[in-house]
Amino acid sequence: MPTERIAPQATTAISIQANLDSESEDVPAYIDAIFDPTDPETFNYTQTQTVADGQVPPQNHIVTYFYAKSELPNTYQVYATVDGSPVDDAGNEWLADQHITFNGADGYRDSVGVIQPGGSQVLYSGAGEPEVTDITNLVQADFALAGNLNGIAIADTLTVANVIEPTNVARKSFDPADPASYTYGNTKNIYDTLGEKHTVGYYFIQQGESNTYELKVTVDGKQTFTDPVTAAETRFVPEDTVVTFDAAGNLSGTYEGFPPFAISSPIQLSITGFDPTDPTATIPVDLTGTTQYALTSTDRFEQDGFAAGELQGVSFDEDGFLMATYTNQQTAVLGQIALATFDNTDGLSPAGDTAWVASSSSGVANIGRANTGTLGGIRGGALEESNVDLTSELVALIEAQRNYQANSKTLETENTVTQTIINLR
Repeated sequence: MPTERIAPQATTAISIQANLDSESEDVPAYIDAIFDPTDPETFNYTQTQTVADGQVPPQNHIVTYFYAKSELPNTYQVYATVDGSPVDDAGNEWLADQHITFNGADGYRDSVGVIQPGGSQVLYSGAGEPEVTDITNLVQADFALAGNLNGIAIADTLTVANVIEPTNVARKSFDPADPASYTYGNTKNIYDTLGEKHTVGYYFIQQGESNTYELKVTVDGKQTFTDPVTAAETRFVPEDTVVTFDAAGNLSGTYEGFPPFAISSPIQLSITGFDPTDPTATIPVDLTGTTQYALTSTDRFEQDGFAAGELQGVSFDEDGFLMATYTNQQTAVLGQIALATFDNTDGLSPAGDTAWVASSSSGVANIGRANTGTLGGIRGGALEESNVDLTSELVALIEAQRNYQANSKTLETENTVTQTIINLR
């Protein structure tokens, strides 16, 4: 029986079957309620400035700008009130359908694939939700309002430079140690070509309300590795890798880039640079079966690598296979026990010590595998028991003992009677 250690196997494939809770929310959460300046639940934050009207002498008015998270990531709809009124004398909103988009803490991939650094600066402001071209061209219009309130003409402009950034409400930079910076995450083990164990982390971050999640991957707690060719710090998966779902909650694909920052491009998801001994090694990642249902976020992880292992033990299964187990939880088949039967088993000749040999009466041995044909199975580690019915034998023994006792009494009585008769003579 071979007793050599088993060689390690590098991870060559990963399968993640996750469910991402559909009731989870973007950060900050999308506000679908009708704007009400008196209800803090309908906006995220505000800023105010003072404007003078055209009267003589001029009178000051308070203009308040309200930011409410829209369906798009990092995008807010902007409302305004003048002296607390959301509409002018004509019943028109001071600001109609105005939006603003900010950069994220981790930056973004633009429409031409360039990674832009993170921050919270304004990328877009204007009427309507931003399109990819608006972000690309950095369209930034000031927010201007004008109208009459109580018969007095009022006008004001909020310049982009004076916009308050959502630093207190927006999601912070991704940090695997901070659960508040991602929607769901988990860590598992993978192995390199030498059998060294590495911890891979996979984290999903909801982006907007279009069933889109950004995927971040770490290896041993790091997000990047040093590319051996360019010497540049490179992410294990491309920046802005996203996973999308359809309206039924089923996986629809994996992409690079997401609106409104870039046009999504389909990609084959894989992890590169995890193996220090082979920086070019790539592990395909299969997300088949991943869903977005209204269930607690969970996942099932599988990978095919393992570390080196020493022989730990052996055993036989019912088919006669000799199974070896190793310290790395792997198993291997080392051989198989063959069984034999004879045309006339009663013709076998005893050879002592419960051994039997073939004879001309038994015929030659018919050799085969366990559990095939008329051959039986094998029970490893089992001791064959006696075919005697111990209960029946015990009952018979008790009966024999009682019969013996009864016979003894009969003989004793007979001897007593005989002795008495002799004494009478």
